[in-house]
Amino acid sequence: MLPLIALANLSCSAQHKARIHRTPKPITTDTAVAVIDTFKAEKNKKGDAFPEMAIRTWDNKIITNKDLIPGEPILFILFNPGCGHCKDIITAITTNLGMLKNANIIFLAGKPLQGELPRFVGEMKLDKTEEIVMAGDDSGVIDQVFEYNGIPQIMLYNQNHKLEHIYYSEASMRDIQQKMYVK
Repeated sequence: MLPLIALANLSCSAQHKARIHRTPKPITTDTAVAVIDTFKAEKNKKGDAFPEMAIRTWDNKIITNKDLIPGEPILFILFNPGCGHCKDIITAITTNLGMLKNANIIFLAGKPLQGELPRFVGEMKLDKTEEIVMAGDDSGVIDQVFEYNGIPQIMLYNQNHKLEHIYYSEASMRDIQQKMYVK
């Protein structure tokens, strides 16, 4: 399985900043802060192929499409290491990795935030987890596919690496699992 790859790009969107500070809830398989549903823009269409990418991990390794495991779905997430909602979804995913068996999990951060990733990896205790790798976008894939309608933006690609669903904010682990394993 491809390690969980995390990358960062934006500060929390105005949509998130405008929310009233919430009391953190325990993360369960049904926890979702917001589910803002799919395909708002013309940039992405259901069934689009996973884009070509080259991403640089926090420890300076390059990951490309050749490193993705064929026949396994892809969870592709744009996030910012300073965003509370992004930290929540990372915690939910790391806590529930068993729900995402045989999946390529990629968290994507923009190149400007790449320098923050080593600190973030340590803070989130991801450096000791083999499934978790943090990286920045060296290929411009963020501009190619992400729509900047909210952070985290969660893109689900099925086993054939075709776009199945997009969330423009957090989503429940159960919903992600159900939509990701569509045949």
